[in-house]
Amino acid sequence: MLVDSILIAEPQSTGSLDETVPQQQEDSNTVLEAFDDSTFWYRKTVDLTYSVTGYVLKDMAYDDTFSQYVTLVGAMYQYRFVLVVLVCVCLAALLCLTVYLLSAAGRRPDQEGIFLNPLDRVPGDLYLVILGASLTGLFALFNQSFYWSGWITLVTGVGCLIVGGILVMAALLSLATRVKYGNGYWWRHSVTGFCLLMLGRGFLYLFRGLCSVFRMLPVIWKWVLTGAIAAVVTLACLNPVTSGVGMLIVLGMWTFLIVYPAWSLGKLQEAARHMAQGKLQEKLDPTHLHGSFRQIAQDLNALGQGASLAVERQLKSERMKTELITNVSHDIKTPLTSIVNYVDLLQKPHTPAEGEQYLEVLARQSQRLKKLTEDLVEMSKASSGSIPVNLAPVNVVELVNQALAEYEEKLQRANLPVVLTAPQPEILVSADGRLFWRVMDNLLGNCVKYAQPGTRVYVDVVKYEKKVMISVKNISQAELNLPAEELMERFVRGDSARNTEGSGLGLNIAKTLMSLQKGKLNLVIDGDLFKAVLLFNCLSPTPEEKAP
Repeated sequence: MLVDSILIAEPQSTGSLDETVPQQQEDSNTVLEAFDDSTFWYRKTVDLTYSVTGYVLKDMAYDDTFSQYVTLVGAMYQYRFVLVVLVCVCLAALLCLTVYLLSAAGRRPDQEGIFLNPLDRVPGDLYLVILGASLTGLFALFNQSFYWSGWITLVTGVGCLIVGGILVMAALLSLATRVKYGNGYWWRHSVTGFCLLMLGRGFLYLFRGLCSVFRMLPVIWKWVLTGAIAAVVTLACLNPVTSGVGMLIVLGMWTFLIVYPAWSLGKLQEAARHMAQGKLQEKLDPTHLHGSFRQIAQDLNALGQGASLAVERQLKSERMKTELITNVSHDIKTPLTSIVNYVDLLQKPHTPAEGEQYLEVLARQSQRLKKLTEDLVEMSKASSGSIPVNLAPVNVVELVNQALAEYEEKLQRANLPVVLTAPQPEILVSADGRLFWRVMDNLLGNCVKYAQPGTRVYVDVVKYEKKVMISVKNISQAELNLPAEELMERFVRGDSARNTEGSGLGLNIAKTLMSLQKGKLNLVIDGDLFKAVLLFNCLSPTPEEKAP
């Protein structure tokens, strides 16, 4: 073949050959060598001949391993489309199986919730390290198998792939179980997560400590200032000039600084011990306490007073609970007893006139029992807030007139003339008309049952700036010896003898219904004068309502 040869010549002052610049190899026939800076390069084409000798095994079999591989590949190539479809089907089946296994991970048919197996209890990051080391070893074994004989390579490669797939699938199932277990188990139950939690808790404790120190600065600075002053006085007094007197001053100062705080702390501990023993009425005298010790003493006294009030309220609640059970039993037993007795009388021989009288009593007592049951149900609904409330602008003057019209006959029968005072014909408030009627029904019903016959019932509807007041006043027939707050409790009645009909739930229901309408019910008792006041927020009339 033709290649370029390189001729090397030493530099001369003159020469007939052209000087060339060294360059990179241009093609496969160009041979270049590197020389120092004083070398000149010359190019010449010469003929070179190469001989290649090849060897073939003498005893070469026709059906050797290479030939078998070629035959196998050729056979598979004929079914390449079928193999592609088969691979796609297998991948789809693998995907479906993986989704099913991930959804079923951690669940047992005989157990509720997520179940953790021993592998799931291994810390997550440690599990990943073990998995990575195992997969690395399998990959190394898979690579090494290519240097072994044919069937060993095939068995080893397939085994490595199967084991690796099982390890990866087990890791995915364990991860799914940890995630579904909740509460951040997948990262909390790991060495890294544990370290992060401990680090976070450390920072949190440090932050809380610093915040506590900053909150205690009003107390800390006093003690720091006292210690600094004591140190300065000590250094100033301990010198040769004032050795005797200075020593006495320092001794007295430090004695006071040690004894007085200890004495004050002892007084505070004694007061706290008395409170723990239930002696809540004993007060700590803060006269000889100063600074923070006095403030702590005042706080302890306030705490004892608050605890005393809480105990009183608890005792009152227990007493009212007992009275509640007693009153309910009495109010239910009374009509039931009458019903049972008159049913027994009806079963015995009696005249038609007596039968009508018995039926009248049964009807009255049945209505009483029905009213009590309805009041109990309504009280339960009102207390739980399950009564629907539809607030809308309503004219309370009109509603009050409607309620008085409904009770006109009952009030006349009870000899209770009504005096209505409503300076304005229209006063708008935001209320539920149905619930407002229930409140007025309870108040006017109380007047019929408990007011002194022959006295007047005063009903006022007055607007004060942005408030609307609706008051109902009457003179009680029985002596009112209960505070107004207690009258609004459940099953509490002004008639302590409970001779009149009533459940004692009316005022409590009215109070709850007023709260649902964003209003308020107040009671005022002055001797035998009973006054119920309803308060609403006033609404301004719209321009259409203002127009004539």
